[in-house]
Amino acid sequence: MEQGFVNVKGGKLYYEVEGNGAPLVLIHAGFLDSRMWDEQFRIFAKHNKVIRYDVRGFGRSSRPKEEYSDAEDLFSLLNHLKIPKATILGISNGGRIAFDFTSTHPDMVTSLLLVAPGIRGYEGSPEEDKAWDETGKLMDAQDLAIKENRIDDAVRMDLEIWAPAQDEKNRTRLLQIATENSHIHKDPPNRLQKSPQPPAFDPNASRPIGGRQRRQGNADDDQEAAFTIARVEIYSSGRRRPHRQHVKTRRVQ
Repeated sequence: MEQGFVNVKGGKLYYEVEGNGAPLVLIHAGFLDSRMWDEQFRIFAKHNKVIRYDVRGFGRSSRPKEEYSDAEDLFSLLNHLKIPKATILGISNGGRIAFDFTSTHPDMVTSLLLVAPGIRGYEGSPEEDKAWDETGKLMDAQDLAIKENRIDDAVRMDLEIWAPAQDEKNRTRLLQIATENSHIHKDPPNRLQKSPQPPAFDPNASRPIGGRQRRQGNADDDQEAAFTIARVEIYSSGRRRPHRQHVKTRRVQ
């Protein structure tokens, strides 16, 4: 296994690479670090060249001291590893990074896999808003715990809100990783993170992700040059039953 650090603007990222084959990048959730992928990393590396890394402010990567871009950090990492194109898999905040990266560097993305992603520009349905009201109550309780400096409680609430469906072994493992990243509650890395504009997802825009323009022609021809319509499934897990919402986006062919 290859492991090391890559210099990025104003900091450094820790990364690991294992396996051979088509490159696959794993981007972790917003309260954990790259260790959340331990099991998948080993399995996927049997058939792929798998890259996982700690997002800026998490794990062994440096904490931001100036404005930075998660998407450009990933760009710097892939350039350092001499990987011109890869499949990008992101979960939660990692999905937001994957989507932002695809919107700015579409030619570097073979395919895009999003698991319960954060998508800038996406507006939820009334049903989703109602589900978020429930989650909001839990997050309010977490904010109070942070304000009162009950960080251990805040960390446990992260698992209750974002990863409730765990067996005891995995819950213990994730709780340890989250605890070792508990500084994010007092010093959130994303306070200095600058995302690309406009947002990657805009259902009313004529410009798909990547900035290529719609072809002129028949009004019924909704196909875009060099893009194919894909379906992204957005899942949000709750205490009772999962809610699913389908949205359309576009990915590079």
